[in-house]
Amino acid sequence: MVTGGTKGIGKAIADELAEAGATVIISARTTPEETPHHFIAAELTNADQVAGLAKQIAETFGGIDILINVGGLTTPGGGHSTLTDAHWLQELDLNLISAGLNSKNKHAAAHIKALPSK
Repeated sequence: MVTGGTKGIGKAIADELAEAGATVIISARTTPEETPHHFIAAELTNADQVAGLAKQIAETFGGIDILINVGGLTTPGGGHSTLTDAHWLQELDLNLISAGLNSKNKHAAAHIKALPSK
């Protein structure tokens, strides 16, 4: 599972995982025009959508073996001096809080915890 897997770093990671033989599921807010990977739309800052995403993956694929959270960037250009408090909070919500929602979700966590340690 690669969040933000439709472009940029997320897409590159998804492509590399697939090339290595993994079944790759990607998610993002908007559906890509085309992708070789399994896609499920989700807004990662919304706990209900994260729960729906994890549940759908658990039901369709049996769970998540690897979770890679690539949130994205929503702030305007221009450097740190142009960012408002709202911009900082929006980035924290997308890149930090969404990672916590993903990793603590009962559908994702139950499967990840069941994997054997090496």
